[in-house]
Amino acid sequence: MLLTQYSNGDIMRFFSYLIAIIYRAYDDRGVDIPYFRTCLTVVLSLFLHAVQIGLVFDLPSSYIMPWDSTSSRRNQWLWGFVYFGVLILLFFVIFKKSKIENIEISDGVVDRGRKILPFYLFFNVLILVMLLIRKKVAS
Repeated sequence: MLLTQYSNGDIMRFFSYLIAIIYRAYDDRGVDIPYFRTCLTVVLSLFLHAVQIGLVFDLPSSYIMPWDSTSSRRNQWLWGFVYFGVLILLFFVIFKKSKIENIEISDGVVDRGRKILPFYLFFNVLILVMLLIRKKVAS
């Protein structure tokens, strides 16, 4: 119901704003390559959410991760590289650095984002672990 009241442009502006907050949090700290780190943070978060959704709805892992655990280690690395490489390239195409840098954000919002981001990632991993434990207990 909430998503139906917003257009695609509003949703993209919201995601761009969140990504700009993460970018500024890295950039203001003087971290090397803040745009690439922002990209990795967002792609990791999206991947964690995809795995969480897969665990909640009991989807086969092949729907989320296209590589097979029985294949050779080299093939697993290759497919993992292709999989995440495509996601990272998609991020670079959709959220261009110049566009992210031009979004105006107050320092207070960046400070709150800097404080919230570690907790967000920690709780994402915690939820993932709890879902994995639940799946193991259920099987």
